[in-house]
Amino acid sequence: MLKGFVHHTILISVGIVSMMFIYSSMTIFLMPGWSDQFAVWGYSQTFLYLVASVELILAVAVFATPTRVYGLLGVIIVMIGALYTHLTNDQPDEIYASIFMIFLAISTMILVGFKKKIDSGGIKN
Repeated sequence: MLKGFVHHTILISVGIVSMMFIYSSMTIFLMPGWSDQFAVWGYSQTFLYLVASVELILAVAVFATPTRVYGLLGVIIVMIGALYTHLTNDQPDEIYASIFMIFLAISTMILVGFKKKIDSGGIKN
């Protein structure tokens, strides 16, 4: 029972992370206002496309089991960058999604480790 609960919780968590990063990357790619916003933050348009591409790659990496932990680490790194950007540009109201994603990524990594321990027989189901 515990194994199934942990497994389903991981699937829900990676689904949320993946969908949020797909949404974010698609809005960056498709909405014209993002180019201006990145310029206000002092970033180039090349960096805008790099961030959007990395977010799309991480969305897939998080969803795929073999690369899940690496993808979650990437999510944490990108979200720390987003936190830095918003805080240094005096936009404290914009940090909540980044904080949520960091905590979700960390908790999902903990659950992945817990599931490995359950699967190896270290914790009785």
